[in-house]
Order: sequence, then structure tokens, then C-alpha cells
Amino acid sequence: MVTYRIDDGVLIISEGNTVIPNGAFALNDTIKSVIIPEGVEMIGYDVFRYCKNLASIQLPSTLRVIHHNAFNGCTALNNIMLPNHLETIGAYSFKDCTALERLVIPNSVTMIYGGAFQGSGLISVSIGSSVHVIREDTFRECQRLEEIVYSPGTRFSIHAFTGCINLKHYPTDLFE
Repeated sequence: MVTYRIDDGVLIISEGNTVIPNGAFALNDTIKSVIIPEGVEMIGYDVFRYCKNLASIQLPSTLRVIHHNAFNGCTALNNIMLPNHLETIGAYSFKDCTALERLVIPNSVTMIYGGAFQGSGLISVSIGSSVHVIREDTFRECQRLEEIVYSPGTRFSIHAFTGCINLKHYPTDLFE
């Protein structure tokens, strides 16, 4: 069980937790900002799903995994900095985060599951050098996406950018 408090829309999770359990704060419209303490290594499935007023989140450097749908539908989320030890971004983790415009995926990330940023408001994304494969639907329907920066040798599903109508330069190393 996670202990926490909410003060004026700010969710403050208590120290001593290593996991935020599945669905813990889903559908909570009172949360505007989140502070996750050092020591948390995993954000479970659906933890903040459809928290429509969640605009910013402070992630700890100890975070390793963001599970599937963790921030799915957080339409106000516009400020998130992924920590340098993050390894995995789950499927649909940031789906429909329409206020999220820019993101840097750190070099520590080795796995991004399909649909992770589907329908988000991303305009620019930089993908760290440890991500070698971008899966199907990862950026599907990111209609504002203009720029993607990635390392040579990164391979992309031919369906990774379906519906990205403003992307200026499509990657050339594609697979089915």
C-alpha cells in the first residue's frame, strides 16, 4: 500500500515505497502535480490513467520502469523529465497526452513498447542511443510531430509513424 497526501492538487507520495501499484490514482481529477520520491523503481499499470488535470510530474532518479498505460489519457500533462536510469517505457504509457510537446528519452532506455506515445501532442522527440527498435504504433497519430532525433542503426516499424502528417523527415531504416 502506498502512503500519500494531496495538498492543493499536489500528490506527494511518501518515502519508503519502491513500487506505485497498478491503478493507484487512476481517474483522479483532483491531481494537478505529482512528486514521486527517490527509491521508487516502478510505476505500475494504469497508475495515473485518465488523470485529466495532471500537468506535471517529478520522477525520481531511481525509476527504472514505467508500465503500460501509466499516464494514458493525461491530457494536461506537459512537463515531464524522464530520469537517466529509466530502462522501459510500457505500451500506451503516454497515449493521448495531448499537451506533451517535447520529450528527451534518455540513453538508459532500452525498450519502448508499441503505442507508447500514440496520439500525444509531441512536436519534437529525442531518442537515446540504447533504443535500437521503435515498435509499431509508437508515435501513431502524433499529428503535431515534426522532428525525431535518433541514433544511427535505430530501426523503425513501418507503422511507427502512421498518421504523423507533419513529420518532416521519415527514418529510412524500416521493417515490417
